[in-house]
Amino acid sequence: MAETTTSETKRARLERELYDNIKNLIIRAIQDGGSDSAISIHSAMAHVMADVITDIKGPYMSQITQTFVETWSLTTSHMEHKLTYFMRMLLLKNKKKASTLHTVQRIPLYVPADIESFLREDKGYQAPSLAAAPKPAIKPKTKSQHNLGCRELVLAYGRLSFCLRQYMPALASALSEWEAEKQQITDQVPETFRQTLLEANDDKIQDVKRQQREAQKTCFFCLEKEEAAMAKIDVSSAGKDGFNSAPYLRRSHASR
Repeated sequence: MAETTTSETKRARLERELYDNIKNLIIRAIQDGGSDSAISIHSAMAHVMADVITDIKGPYMSQITQTFVETWSLTTSHMEHKLTYFMRMLLLKNKKKASTLHTVQRIPLYVPADIESFLREDKGYQAPSLAAAPKPAIKPKTKSQHNLGCRELVLAYGRLSFCLRQYMPALASALSEWEAEKQQITDQVPETFRQTLLEANDDKIQDVKRQQREAQKTCFFCLEKEEAAMAKIDVSSAGKDGFNSAPYLRRSHASR
C-alpha cells in the first residue's frame, strides 16, 4: 500500500510539473508573440498532441481512472467544437475560386495508432490468451458496399463542387454588389430618400448573408456524407476485380 501511495504521489507531482511548464511556455508565448501567439500556440499544440498520440506508449492499465478518461473526453469534445469553428472561418475566408477548393481537399487516409499495443501491461499482469479472448475478425468490405460508397461519394462531391465553385462565389459577388450599392446610396442619394433605399438595400444584404450561412451548412453536410461514404470504401481494392475506382474532388483550373 505504501508503494502504491508513493507511486501515485510521484505521478501527480510529474503531472503538475509538466502542466506548469507547458502552461508557463504558453503564457510566455502570449506575452512575446502578440497577435501571432494564438495561431502559433494552436499549431504547436496540434503537433505536440499528434506526437503524444502516435509516438508515446500508453499508461499502465491500472493507472487509467475514470477521472483520466473523463478529462480526455471533455478535451476532445472541446477540440471537435473548435475544429468546426476553424473550418467555418476557413470557408468564410476563402471566397475566391482559386482558393475555395483548398478547404475541402481530403486529408490522406488517417492511419490510427495501434492503441492496444501501446496500452502497457502491469508487471505481473497476465494478459488473456488469444484462445481465451479471441479478437473479432475484421469483416472485409464487400464489393456492393464499396461500389455503393463510390456512388454516394460522387453525389457528395458533385453537390459540394457546385456549392463551392458556383453557388458560394455567386453569393459573394452579389454581396459585394449590394454593399457597393449601399455605399453609393449613402454618398449620392439625398437624405430625404436615403433611408427608404437603405432599408431595402439592407434587406437584400441580409438575404444574401442568410443564403451564405445555408451554403456553409450544405458544405458541412456534404463533408459528413463524404466521411460516411469513405467508411464503405475498400481503398486497397479500388479499381480492381469489379470494385469501382474511388472518386475524388478535382481542383478547378483556376486553382492550379
